[in-house]
Amino acid sequence: MQFASPHYLWLLTLLAPMTAYYVWRTMQGGAAIRISTVAGVLHAPKTVRHYLRHLPFALRAAAFALLVVALARPQDIEQNVRTNTEGIDIVLAIDVSSPTATATASDWWSSPPKPSRKAP
Repeated sequence: MQFASPHYLWLLTLLAPMTAYYVWRTMQGGAAIRISTVAGVLHAPKTVRHYLRHLPFALRAAAFALLVVALARPQDIEQNVRTNTEGIDIVLAIDVSSPTATATASDWWSSPPKPSRKAP
């Protein structure tokens, strides 16, 4: 696989500072609630929400990486390979013209139409 614009792949190096900033900001802590004691909170079980809190950042980083790879335009180079194939060609031809389409107005007025059977 080759890239049409490989210089765009240098943008992937921005993932390292992005991740470092996210980790630093997470370690700083966020909003705080003032309570008298934290003894009960220290032993509280961790829920699924606690583990999924990093999912938005992970998805954002993955989207950025995929966008950078798409900007680099990956291309699959195929070798010229000659293959012999057999098959059946089917052609459907429909005649949509009518015999009256080729008649002109003078043809209609010069000879009136003939009845298909005799009148009684």
